[in-house]
Amino acid sequence: QGRHDAPKYYGTNGDILNFAIYQRSGASSGSVLRMFSLSRIHGALGDNGQNYKSLSFLAEKMQIQSQLAVKHGCGAPLSSPPKELNEDSSASFPSYCGGDASKDPDCARKDFGSCGNACCLVELQLNQSPEKVHQALIDGLTPSNGFSYVTGGQPDPADDLRPYNITSPEKFQFIAQGRHDAPKYYGTNGDILNFAIYQRSGASSGSVLRMFSLSRIHGALGDNGQNYKSLSFLAEKMQIQSQLAVKHGCGAPLSSPPKELNEDSSASFPSYCGGDASKDPDCARKDFGSCGNACCLVELQLNQSPEKVHQALIDGLTPSNGFSYVTGGQPDPADDLRPYNITSPEKFQFIAQGRHDAP
Repeated sequence: QGRHDAPKYYGTNGDILNFAIYQRSGASSGSVLRMFSLSRIHGALGDNGQNYKSLSFLAEKMQIQSQLAVKHGCGAPLSSPPKELNEDSSASFPSYCGGDASKDPDCARKDFGSCGNACCLVELQLNQSPEKVHQALIDGLTPSNGFSYVTGGQPDPADDLRPYNITSPEKFQFIAQGRHDAPKYYGTNGDILNFAIYQRSGASSGSVLRMFSLSRIHGALGDNGQNYKSLSFLAEKMQIQSQLAVKHGCGAPLSSPPKELNEDSSASFPSYCGGDASKDPDCARKDFGSCGNACCLVELQLNQSPEKVHQALIDGLTPSNGFSYVTGGQPDPADDLRPYNITSPEKFQFIAQGRHDAP
């Protein structure tokens, strides 16, 4: 795990960077580096192209020549994974997946590294107005069953997006952030929950609630089904009857968005997108709420071994240009996954987290 700091957003507000490295399928050598950047602060619906920029800049810092293949977010249209798992639900359950998750159908969607760390993105089609959905969401995030509503701090953007008259890529009306604590992972290690509410296309009433959960602690390749479980439990807590439509992660196979943007890159650039991002091609991939907040997920096909890719990644995250490597804390899982002999859904070898700070 790493971090990217920028002049305005840094430290605890710096963007979260997650990484997973797996061995290429059918290859005796070579690796795939999965890179994910998430706008950290609550209310960050848009990113001005920063998430893609951070990953592109880091790849150049690592002297990687391969093209970044966008897998989710990064300003590309939202798509559903090509295959869905069983949507069975349980009528009554606690809000977290315990040791024997097999007894709870909502814990069956075990994710592995879909956002570098494990994550889950779903949408709900609702008949209520955006205002009513937002209020029900805030009520659902009142502290109970491990949930809490994130607000305050500096800066402290408001949830209400209506004054900005956003119409593309969706008519976004509200945004919010929460946290889900479990017995072992809580507080700063609690899972991050991001939400965006937009008006249904062509509908005079009705909303879509986009819900995203990310395993927060570095090293969380798998989630034992917790991310999907948290969102499903919260939807039930909000008394929502609609089915959760998986859009990314949640144990579903990884897919590419249906449409790619221009992959042009710049030979030399700072690591963050300033006010006039139009001058930097890498800042053209402006994302809006693909993970509730803005986010970007890419993969790189590399010829180097997983060990060499991991070392180059850690070297690239040495504090400079706003990047930093996240480690330490309690618990403090190691990056090296090889002792666990993971073979499905990929031969994962290493995992890491970083941060990117901006002004």
